[in-house]
Amino acid sequence: MRRPLLIGSVAPSGAERVAMRLKELGVDFVFSIPGSQVLPIWDALDRVHGPRLIVPRTERAAALMAEGYGLASGRPAVVMNTLGPGVANEAVAVASAKLSSAPVVYLTPCQPPAKRTRIDEVFQGLDHGAFLSGAAKQQLLCDSTDQLEPMIDEAFASAIADSAGPVRLDVSFPILFRRARRRGGRQAASHQTRPPKAAPGADLVLALDDSSLTGSATLATAGLFGDLERSVMPGADGPGMGAPFALGLRLGRPRTPVVLALTAESLLGQLDTVIVATAEGVPVTIAAAADSPEAALAKPAALATGAAWWPIDSGDSPEAVRANFHQRTRGLTILVVDQPAG
Repeated sequence: MRRPLLIGSVAPSGAERVAMRLKELGVDFVFSIPGSQVLPIWDALDRVHGPRLIVPRTERAAALMAEGYGLASGRPAVVMNTLGPGVANEAVAVASAKLSSAPVVYLTPCQPPAKRTRIDEVFQGLDHGAFLSGAAKQQLLCDSTDQLEPMIDEAFASAIADSAGPVRLDVSFPILFRRARRRGGRQAASHQTRPPKAAPGADLVLALDDSSLTGSATLATAGLFGDLERSVMPGADGPGMGAPFALGLRLGRPRTPVVLALTAESLLGQLDTVIVATAEGVPVTIAAAADSPEAALAKPAALATGAAWWPIDSGDSPEAVRANFHQRTRGLTILVVDQPAG
């Protein structure tokens, strides 16, 4: 049961103000990993009936989901992880979002000014700005309760500006507990959107775990080669990045079929994301050619995660397989492909 937000003579805390602002901006999801510094905002999101928390296994997975969501929807995605090691674990995904021009806002608690002067001596001490220098499009720092809402607004506006990209906003941790009334005239309309970069106009979005999969015979069998030019390829240079990204695409484009192509070995390393998807009500189908050696691994993987099992008969035409993808519009299809030749 949700707890009510305290009203009347009690001013909201900084954490509650963050949660209220995200709700006012029309944010649907917050991608986040638990940590002591972000738990006040988690609690506040519940109190104000704010955006829904999506909780994957790692900070990197949360950030990759946000990248996919931002590209597919054109709306800024929100990532919220703990300071220090949590920020360090986001680094690869921040750089990826900058390369893909994905509108993502990283909202992170940080050490207060007094501790930042001796950052190497404090617990989980890390100079976020220096560590991620050049990775994000812009980095903002809020040390004042009066600037909390304006700086959140600035981060969102910057993320969807002409040169879209990831924006980081550090908020001094004590502000989250400090109670202060919000000033009038700051009611925000839902944030603006950009034309989605994830295959705009495509009737099927294809995500690839590894660019080398484009030569797979299974993609040809499924009739997907013709979709490559207008579908999404995350540009990952290795396995492990596809499933979180694909789930983000699905959350950002719920009415468009999303198909993730990966190898069986990569699938087994990403089952945690499949579990997150099914827990969030996203039906997952794992598909593989019936005569493929990968099917022996994909079937038990599907059973272990509660995903549906769809063996593609080798006699099925690509058109029939593609039509089946479209019947699963509101789900996520994971296509287990053959290992690339050579």
